Amino acid sequence: GREEEISYLVGFCPVPLVESLRETAEKNGWVILIEDPLSDEPVPTLLRHSSWTGLFQPVMNFIGVTPGYGEFDTNGIFLIFFSIFFAMIMGDGGYGAVLLLGTFMVDRWYKQRSREMVRHFYLISVTTIIWGAVTGLWFGVETLSHLPILRDIIIPSLYSFARESGQAIMHLSIFIGAIQLSIARIYGAIRQYPSLTLFAEAGWVFLIWGIYFIVRCLLLQDKLNTLVFVLLGFWAAMLILFGEQRDDGFMKGILRGMAKSLLNILNGIGSFSDLISYIRLFAVGLATKEIAVAFNNMAGDVGFNDIVSVIVAVFILIFGHTINILLGAMSVLVHGIRLNLLEFSKNLSIQWSGIIYSPFIIKRSQEL
Repeated sequence: GREEEISYLVGFCPVPLVESLRETAEKNGWVILIEDPLSDEPVPTLLRHSSWTGLFQPVMNFIGVTPGYGEFDTNGIFLIFFSIFFAMIMGDGGYGAVLLLGTFMVDRWYKQRSREMVRHFYLISVTTIIWGAVTGLWFGVETLSHLPILRDIIIPSLYSFARESGQAIMHLSIFIGAIQLSIARIYGAIRQYPSLTLFAEAGWVFLIWGIYFIVRCLLLQDKLNTLVFVLLGFWAAMLILFGEQRDDGFMKGILRGMAKSLLNILNGIGSFSDLISYIRLFAVGLATKEIAVAFNNMAGDVGFNDIVSVIVAVFILIFGHTINILLGAMSVLVHGIRLNLLEFSKNLSIQWSGIIYSPFIIKRSQEL
């Protein structure tokens, strides 16, 4: 802005650069006023990643979301769980090998590549191959899983062509969900320290595992574990005792906690739906496998008896599996990212309302 003969700039500066800004202002004869931002100011977010957490940033850039100032940077957690989600949704070790080969070719011959994106694709390709190996799924062909080396890697309870594998993978999906949601609540409890409300936040972890046993009972026909009642009771007690504590007295906090019990019950039902959402890892992975098997059967029905039938069958296989890989990738964008940005983030109270810190660069001080 400009007021008479005075021109001025107003903006945000990262704390590590404040001293450098002071020195630059003194050197150039600028008057400078540095203040901490107010609580209601739209402070931009500047993220600094390690070589590990930076691998997920291309995905976040693609989605176009940024955590708000003061919220958690979840890239590290997202990278771990997104890799697992990708592997379970894509589901096929053969598809992972195709992605690995494609990533290697891009890394080798495409010079304008994003290094972080290439490394990220290496990671999800390898995790997909590992998942395909332990489930015995290679391009949807059961015969390949019986080959000497591949059959020794299979975990029998997860074997894709066994009827019993459905319940095992469904259970694994729920278990992964309970772990991720628990991590969100534990992070939330750490953020509340030293306030007593950290105990209430920790109480939500007990609710998640109580819901875990309930879901196992409802979906997997397991016997309801009596530990459920202990977990739910502990959750309720923590919310009543510590959920609404302020600086005006412990008993007043308890009364507020009792008054808010009904709302907490409704939020608890929301946590039930959050955990159930992880079933999509099993369901979408199963769909990917069945589509692969269907195209294989179509090619088999055409046969490989003559040149024409071979060409048609090979075309069906290439076309079908290419479509399936693309559908799997779309499913990851819809379901894998959703579990991170919605279910996990909601339990960590991340609203993704951040503004990316994007400063201008002054090449010559005279330009100011």
